[in-house]
Amino acid sequence: ESDGVRAPLRLVENLDWDMRSDRGAEFVHATPLSLEHGPTLELVVARLIDGSTLLLLRSHHAVIDGIGMMHFLEEIFRALRGEPLLGSNAHFSDVDLMLSVGAKHSTSRHIKTQWLTGAPAGEERGDEWRRISLGAPGKNLLARLAAAMTEFAHRSSELPVLIGVPVNLRRHVPGMISTANFSNMLMVPMQRGDGAEQFNERLRAMLAQQMEAVYPRILDLFKQLPFEWCDRLFSRTEKNYRTKKALETAVISNLGRWDAAVFSCSGFTPRRMFIHPLAGSVFAVLVCVGNDVELTVNLPRVLASNGRFDALTEFLKSHLAS
Repeated sequence: ESDGVRAPLRLVENLDWDMRSDRGAEFVHATPLSLEHGPTLELVVARLIDGSTLLLLRSHHAVIDGIGMMHFLEEIFRALRGEPLLGSNAHFSDVDLMLSVGAKHSTSRHIKTQWLTGAPAGEERGDEWRRISLGAPGKNLLARLAAAMTEFAHRSSELPVLIGVPVNLRRHVPGMISTANFSNMLMVPMQRGDGAEQFNERLRAMLAQQMEAVYPRILDLFKQLPFEWCDRLFSRTEKNYRTKKALETAVISNLGRWDAAVFSCSGFTPRRMFIHPLAGSVFAVLVCVGNDVELTVNLPRVLASNGRFDALTEFLKSHLAS
């Protein structure tokens, strides 16, 4: 249940899309989502030309995070299987949760860093994204991806690499269920020559000290600002699409491994799942359903130009594919 506008269902017929990139994905954004007026979430069911079905859940990250999205999808399939729904048992906000943890010290901070693929070039606005199939799941995939991105970034700059890792705050409340955004990001610095082991050590130390639950009180000021002002301060806009400074080299969101059975019902069994990455920055998402790991990567076009996205894709495949 929600006190907002009910999430609509949109049907798409005869969709011709290979689901490997943003090419052919214009239909995804055909209907607007509004934080102010709703709806904030949409479910799309598309029939592809090969006869298969694509189920797509759209929303704002300000409303729902990756784990919340997975819970929403699980609820849909519980309903389709005729099983009881779990709903939500969280009657508090992410800020309430962070303050209740009481963590005070954090080494997670922004430092002067570089873009993953070098300096912006070209005049094209907007973003591109691509999907890379990595095969069966392996060990330390998040750390190996961070190490590969660090090596790739140091091809074009000596500045430290800063990897943003969204952390699920639900870990501090065992048994908590919610679709709301309960994630916060840790910043892991990487120097030239650092690999997966160094990344793991730093991230584990931050998690051990609960640094993702540190809440800077200055954020209360931003809550008072209109959405448009926040966009101008933090987002890539028409005015800064080439000059925007890198807050982090890349963000890597790892949604982990899921059993295909929880997203199945009579007449539907998932062959794969992938996540449409966030636009506006360098954003990568890992997810595994069954035995197939899918990596999606977003780059602003000014960072993908001059063949750099092709080079990054081949580099990541060679370093990660099993």
